[in-house]
Amino acid sequence: MDEKEINHLYNSLLDPFTSYMIGHDQHLFIDQIETIRHRSILVEKLLAYYVAVIKDSSFSQEVNVLSEKYLSGPYTAVLKKNNWAKRINTLHFIEDFKIQSLSTLLLERLCKVKKLDVEAQQLIRTLASLNETSVLDFLRKYPNAPMRLYLDSFSRLDRKLAEQEIEKALAENFIPIKLSAIAFIGTARLLSFRTHVEHELQNTTTEIRIQSLKTLFRLHYMDNPGALEPFFHSDNWAERMFAARIAGVMTLERFKPKLRHLLSDQVWWVRYSAAEAFSYFGDGELLLTYFSENHEDQFARDMAKQWIILKSGGQA
Repeated sequence: MDEKEINHLYNSLLDPFTSYMIGHDQHLFIDQIETIRHRSILVEKLLAYYVAVIKDSSFSQEVNVLSEKYLSGPYTAVLKKNNWAKRINTLHFIEDFKIQSLSTLLLERLCKVKKLDVEAQQLIRTLASLNETSVLDFLRKYPNAPMRLYLDSFSRLDRKLAEQEIEKALAENFIPIKLSAIAFIGTARLLSFRTHVEHELQNTTTEIRIQSLKTLFRLHYMDNPGALEPFFHSDNWAERMFAARIAGVMTLERFKPKLRHLLSDQVWWVRYSAAEAFSYFGDGELLLTYFSENHEDQFARDMAKQWIILKSGGQA
Protein backbone atom coordinates (compact mmCIF):
# COMPACT_ATOMS: atom_id res chain seq x y z
CA MET A 1 0.00 0.00 0.00
CA ASP A 2 1.61 3.28 -1.13
CA GLU A 3 1.45 6.63 0.66
CA LYS A 4 -1.15 8.06 -1.73
CA GLU A 5 -3.54 5.18 -1.09
CA ILE A 6 -2.95 5.35 2.66
CA ASN A 7 -3.80 9.07 2.72
CA HIS A 8 -6.91 8.51 0.59
CA LEU A 9 -8.20 5.77 2.91
CA TYR A 10 -7.23 7.82 5.98
CA ASN A 11 -9.30 10.78 4.81
CA SER A 12 -12.27 8.57 3.96
CA LEU A 13 -12.13 6.94 7.41
CA LEU A 14 -11.68 10.11 9.45
CA ASP A 15 -15.39 10.90 9.89
CA PRO A 16 -16.53 7.38 10.82
CA PHE A 17 -13.46 7.07 13.08
CA THR A 18 -14.39 10.30 14.88
CA SER A 19 -17.94 9.01 15.33
CA TYR A 20 -16.55 5.78 16.76
CA MET A 21 -14.35 7.62 19.25
CA ILE A 22 -17.29 9.63 20.61
CA GLY A 23 -19.46 6.51 20.85
CA HIS A 24 -21.78 7.28 17.93
CA ASP A 25 -22.56 4.74 15.16
CA GLN A 26 -19.46 2.74 16.08
CA HIS A 27 -20.36 -0.12 13.76
CA LEU A 28 -19.82 2.10 10.70
CA PHE A 29 -16.10 2.49 11.34
CA ILE A 30 -15.62 -1.18 12.23
CA ASP A 31 -17.50 -2.31 9.11
CA GLN A 32 -15.30 -0.10 6.91
CA ILE A 33 -11.97 -0.91 8.52
CA GLU A 34 -12.66 -4.63 8.32
CA THR A 35 -12.77 -4.41 4.51
CA ILE A 36 -9.24 -3.01 4.30
CA ARG A 37 -6.41 -5.49 3.94
CA HIS A 38 -3.69 -3.44 5.65
CA ARG A 39 -6.04 -2.11 8.30
CA SER A 40 -3.37 -1.95 11.03
CA ILE A 41 -1.57 0.86 9.14
CA LEU A 42 -4.75 2.94 9.05
CA VAL A 43 -5.71 2.24 12.67
CA GLU A 44 -2.23 3.23 13.80
CA LYS A 45 -2.35 6.47 11.80
CA LEU A 46 -5.83 7.36 13.06
CA LEU A 47 -5.02 6.59 16.70
CA ALA A 48 -1.72 8.49 16.50
CA TYR A 49 -3.66 11.55 15.30
CA TYR A 50 -6.26 11.14 18.03
CA VAL A 51 -3.86 10.80 20.98
CA ALA A 52 -1.80 13.72 19.69
CA VAL A 53 -4.84 16.01 19.56
CA ILE A 54 -7.02 14.88 22.48
CA LYS A 55 -5.59 15.30 26.00
CA ASP A 56 -5.37 12.10 28.10
CA SER A 57 -6.94 10.14 25.22
CA SER A 58 -4.45 7.30 25.71
CA PHE A 59 -6.60 6.17 28.62
CA SER A 60 -9.87 6.04 26.65
CA GLN A 61 -11.67 2.72 26.24
CA GLU A 62 -11.97 3.24 22.49
CA VAL A 63 -8.20 3.64 22.06
CA ASN A 64 -7.67 0.53 24.15
CA VAL A 65 -10.18 -1.59 22.20
CA LEU A 66 -8.91 -0.58 18.74
CA SER A 67 -5.22 -0.90 19.59
CA GLU A 68 -5.66 -4.27 21.26
CA LYS A 69 -7.74 -5.63 18.40
CA TYR A 70 -5.82 -4.31 15.41
CA LEU A 71 -2.30 -3.49 16.60
CA SER A 72 -1.21 -5.92 19.34
CA GLY A 73 -0.64 -8.72 16.83
CA PRO A 74 1.31 -6.69 14.25
CA TYR A 75 3.33 -5.02 17.01
CA THR A 76 4.25 -8.39 18.49
CA ALA A 77 5.59 -9.42 15.07
CA VAL A 78 7.57 -6.18 14.63
CA LEU A 79 9.21 -6.51 18.06
CA LYS A 80 10.55 -9.93 17.07
CA LYS A 81 12.10 -8.68 13.83
CA ASN A 82 15.63 -7.42 13.27
CA ASN A 83 14.62 -3.87 12.38
CA TRP A 84 15.81 -1.42 15.04
CA ALA A 85 13.97 1.65 13.74
CA LYS A 86 10.62 -0.14 13.49
CA ARG A 87 11.04 -1.62 16.97
CA ILE A 88 11.71 1.85 18.43
CA ASN A 89 8.65 3.33 16.67
CA THR A 90 6.53 0.42 17.85
CA LEU A 91 7.61 0.93 21.46
CA HIS A 92 6.53 4.56 21.21
CA PHE A 93 3.13 3.55 19.82
CA ILE A 94 2.62 0.92 22.53
CA GLU A 95 3.26 3.68 25.07
CA ASP A 96 0.94 6.12 23.33
CA PHE A 97 -1.90 3.61 23.03
CA LYS A 98 -1.32 1.87 26.39
CA ILE A 99 -1.45 -1.64 24.92
CA GLN A 100 -1.45 -3.54 28.19
CA SER A 101 -1.54 -7.02 26.63
CA LEU A 102 2.06 -6.55 25.41
CA SER A 103 3.48 -6.05 28.92
CA THR A 104 4.59 -9.67 29.25
CA LEU A 105 6.43 -9.63 25.94
CA LEU A 106 8.13 -6.34 26.81
CA LEU A 107 9.20 -7.64 30.22
CA GLU A 108 10.71 -10.69 28.53
CA ARG A 109 12.69 -8.41 26.25
CA LEU A 110 13.82 -6.31 29.22
CA CYS A 111 15.21 -9.42 30.92
CA LYS A 112 17.46 -9.97 27.89
CA VAL A 113 18.87 -6.43 27.87
CA LYS A 114 22.67 -6.33 28.18
CA LYS A 115 23.26 -2.59 27.92
CA LEU A 116 21.25 0.54 28.53
CA ASP A 117 21.13 1.73 24.93
CA VAL A 118 18.43 3.84 23.21
CA GLU A 119 16.12 0.87 22.66
CA ALA A 120 16.48 -0.38 26.24
CA GLN A 121 15.70 3.09 27.58
CA GLN A 122 12.55 3.38 25.46
CA LEU A 123 11.57 -0.12 26.53
CA ILE A 124 11.78 1.04 30.14
CA ARG A 125 9.68 4.14 29.41
CA THR A 126 7.06 2.08 27.61
CA LEU A 127 6.81 -0.44 30.45
CA ALA A 128 6.52 2.38 32.98
CA SER A 129 3.61 3.79 30.97
CA LEU A 130 1.97 0.38 31.43
CA ASN A 131 2.53 0.68 35.21
CA GLU A 132 5.28 -1.93 35.40
CA THR A 133 7.17 -0.75 38.49
CA SER A 134 9.75 -3.51 38.03
CA VAL A 135 11.61 -1.21 35.62
CA LEU A 136 12.85 0.78 38.62
CA ASP A 137 14.31 -2.39 40.13
CA PHE A 138 15.91 -3.17 36.77
CA LEU A 139 17.63 0.24 36.71
CA ARG A 140 19.51 -0.64 39.88
CA LYS A 141 21.76 -2.77 37.66
CA TYR A 142 22.97 0.47 36.08
CA PRO A 143 24.32 2.92 38.70
CA ASN A 144 25.17 5.39 35.93
CA ALA A 145 21.69 5.39 34.41
CA PRO A 146 20.66 8.98 33.59
CA MET A 147 18.37 10.70 36.09
CA ARG A 148 16.14 11.64 33.15
CA LEU A 149 15.28 7.96 32.72
CA TYR A 150 14.19 7.66 36.36
CA LEU A 151 12.15 10.84 36.06
CA ASP A 152 10.51 9.60 32.86
CA SER A 153 9.63 6.34 34.61
CA PHE A 154 8.12 8.05 37.67
CA SER A 155 6.11 10.42 35.49
CA ARG A 156 4.62 7.59 33.41
CA LEU A 157 3.37 5.59 36.38
CA ASP A 158 -0.09 6.26 37.75
CA ARG A 159 0.21 8.88 40.48
CA LYS A 160 -0.57 6.47 43.33
CA LEU A 161 2.01 3.95 42.11
CA ALA A 162 4.57 6.71 41.57
CA GLU A 163 4.13 7.94 45.13
CA GLN A 164 4.55 4.40 46.48
CA GLU A 165 7.79 4.02 44.51
CA ILE A 166 9.02 7.41 45.73
CA GLU A 167 8.45 6.36 49.33
CA LYS A 168 10.49 3.21 48.70
CA ALA A 169 13.27 5.20 47.03
CA LEU A 170 13.51 7.68 49.91
CA ALA A 171 13.75 4.84 52.42
CA GLU A 172 16.85 3.29 50.84
CA ASN A 173 20.44 4.37 50.32
CA PHE A 174 20.81 3.73 46.58
CA ILE A 175 21.80 7.26 45.64
CA PRO A 176 20.72 7.34 41.95
CA ILE A 177 17.09 6.47 42.67
CA LYS A 178 16.93 8.59 45.84
CA LEU A 179 18.28 11.60 43.93
CA SER A 180 15.75 11.03 41.17
CA ALA A 181 12.85 10.60 43.60
CA ILE A 182 13.73 13.89 45.32
CA ALA A 183 14.00 15.62 41.94
CA PHE A 184 10.63 14.24 40.84
CA ILE A 185 8.99 15.53 44.02
CA GLY A 186 10.04 19.00 42.89
CA THR A 187 9.10 18.74 39.21
CA ALA A 188 5.72 17.16 40.04
CA ARG A 189 5.23 19.51 43.02
CA LEU A 190 4.36 16.72 45.45
CA LEU A 191 4.00 18.85 48.57
CA SER A 192 3.03 15.84 50.67
CA PHE A 193 6.69 14.74 50.56
CA ARG A 194 8.15 18.07 51.73
CA THR A 195 8.94 16.75 55.23
CA HIS A 196 10.89 13.85 53.71
CA VAL A 197 12.85 16.28 51.54
CA GLU A 198 13.63 18.58 54.47
CA HIS A 199 14.93 15.56 56.39
CA GLU A 200 17.38 14.86 53.55
CA LEU A 201 19.01 18.26 54.17
CA GLN A 202 20.88 16.44 56.93
CA ASN A 203 22.14 13.75 54.57
CA THR A 204 25.91 13.30 54.54
CA THR A 205 25.95 13.05 50.73
CA THR A 206 26.40 16.47 49.11
CA GLU A 207 24.45 15.50 45.97
CA ILE A 208 21.43 14.56 48.06
CA ARG A 209 21.52 17.82 50.01
CA ILE A 210 21.81 19.94 46.87
CA GLN A 211 18.98 18.08 45.14
CA SER A 212 16.85 18.50 48.27
CA LEU A 213 17.49 22.24 48.28
CA LYS A 214 16.65 22.42 44.59
CA THR A 215 13.37 20.59 45.19
CA LEU A 216 12.43 22.84 48.13
CA PHE A 217 13.10 25.82 45.87
CA ARG A 218 10.66 24.37 43.31
CA LEU A 219 8.08 23.63 45.99
CA HIS A 220 8.32 27.18 47.42
CA TYR A 221 7.52 25.70 50.81
CA MET A 222 9.22 24.45 53.97
CA ASP A 223 7.78 23.33 57.29
CA ASN A 224 10.98 24.35 59.06
CA PRO A 225 12.72 27.26 57.25
CA GLY A 226 15.27 27.35 60.06
CA ALA A 227 16.84 24.24 58.51
CA LEU A 228 18.27 26.57 55.83
CA GLU A 229 20.52 28.37 58.34
CA PRO A 230 23.73 26.32 57.91
CA PHE A 231 23.57 26.43 54.12
CA PHE A 232 24.23 30.17 53.95
CA HIS A 233 27.72 29.39 55.29
CA SER A 234 28.30 26.13 53.40
CA ASP A 235 31.67 25.44 51.76
CA ASN A 236 29.70 24.32 48.70
CA TRP A 237 28.69 27.26 46.50
CA ALA A 238 25.60 25.45 45.11
CA GLU A 239 24.24 25.04 48.63
CA ARG A 240 24.76 28.75 49.32
CA MET A 241 23.08 29.62 46.03
CA PHE A 242 19.97 27.52 46.68
CA ALA A 243 19.72 28.76 50.25
CA ALA A 244 19.55 32.29 48.82
CA ARG A 245 16.99 31.31 46.19
CA ILE A 246 14.73 29.60 48.73
CA ALA A 247 14.94 32.59 51.11
CA GLY A 248 13.85 34.76 48.20
CA VAL A 249 10.90 32.80 46.80
CA MET A 250 9.62 32.19 50.33
CA THR A 251 10.33 35.84 51.35
CA LEU A 252 11.99 34.72 54.56
CA GLU A 253 12.63 38.05 56.31
CA ARG A 254 14.87 36.52 58.96
CA PHE A 255 17.50 35.73 56.33
CA LYS A 256 17.93 39.23 54.91
CA PRO A 257 21.24 39.69 56.78
CA LYS A 258 22.45 36.39 55.29
CA LEU A 259 21.47 37.54 51.82
CA ARG A 260 23.29 40.83 52.34
CA HIS A 261 26.41 38.83 53.20
CA LEU A 262 26.02 36.60 50.12
CA LEU A 263 25.92 39.67 47.85
CA SER A 264 29.71 39.72 48.29
CA ASP A 265 30.20 35.97 47.78
CA GLN A 266 33.21 34.90 45.74
CA VAL A 267 30.98 33.01 43.28
CA TRP A 268 29.01 35.05 40.73
CA TRP A 269 25.97 32.71 40.79
CA VAL A 270 25.67 33.08 44.55
CA ARG A 271 25.85 36.88 44.34
CA TYR A 272 23.28 36.84 41.53
CA SER A 273 20.91 34.59 43.52
CA ALA A 274 21.23 36.78 46.61
CA ALA A 275 20.33 39.90 44.62
CA GLU A 276 17.47 38.05 42.95
CA ALA A 277 16.23 36.95 46.38
CA PHE A 278 15.97 40.59 47.51
CA SER A 279 13.78 41.31 44.48
CA TYR A 280 11.02 39.13 45.97
CA PHE A 281 10.69 41.29 49.08
CA GLY A 282 8.37 44.31 49.21
CA ASP A 283 11.29 46.57 50.11
CA GLY A 284 13.76 44.64 47.95
CA GLU A 285 14.29 47.36 45.35
CA LEU A 286 14.90 49.92 48.07
CA LEU A 287 17.43 47.64 49.75
CA LEU A 288 19.22 46.90 46.47
CA THR A 289 19.43 50.63 45.77
CA TYR A 290 20.97 51.15 49.20
CA PHE A 291 23.44 48.27 48.70
CA SER A 292 24.42 49.58 45.26
CA GLU A 293 25.72 52.72 46.94
CA ASN A 294 26.67 51.68 50.45
CA HIS A 295 27.71 48.03 50.53
CA GLU A 296 31.34 47.74 51.57
CA ASP A 297 32.09 45.19 48.81
CA GLN A 298 32.56 46.30 45.20
CA PHE A 299 31.18 43.02 43.80
CA ALA A 300 28.06 43.42 45.95
CA ARG A 301 27.55 47.02 44.79
CA ASP A 302 27.92 45.96 41.16
CA MET A 303 25.46 43.08 41.51
CA ALA A 304 22.91 45.28 43.25
CA LYS A 305 23.22 47.82 40.41
CA GLN A 306 22.70 45.07 37.82
CA TRP A 307 19.48 44.00 39.50
CA ILE A 308 18.17 47.56 39.73
CA ILE A 309 18.71 47.86 35.98
CA LEU A 310 17.01 44.51 35.37
CA LYS A 311 14.04 45.50 37.53
CA SER A 312 13.67 48.72 35.56
CA GLY A 313 13.49 46.76 32.31
CA GLY A 314 17.00 47.49 31.11
CA GLN A 315 19.91 45.17 30.45
CA ALA A 316 22.45 44.35 33.13
